Amino acid sequence: MHKAETTLDEIARTTMRIRDLENRLPHLIMEARDQDASWHAIGLALGITAQGAQQRWKDLTPALFRK
Repeated sequence: MHKAETTLDEIARTTMRIRDLENRLPHLIMEARDQDASWHAIGLALGITAQGAQQRWKDLTPALFRK
């Protein structure tokens, strides 16, 4: 196997992991809110402002995850 193929495989695996984590993040944020975490605390955990966190995820509801 060529080194480029190995690197491309690693890129593909990393991309899949990133997608998995991005899909998990809203669930974690909703869980944190259910545990009474403030938008300030969530923003700190995300590395953004409380306002940014609230604007991005304020509409999370359990119904969004039912399919």
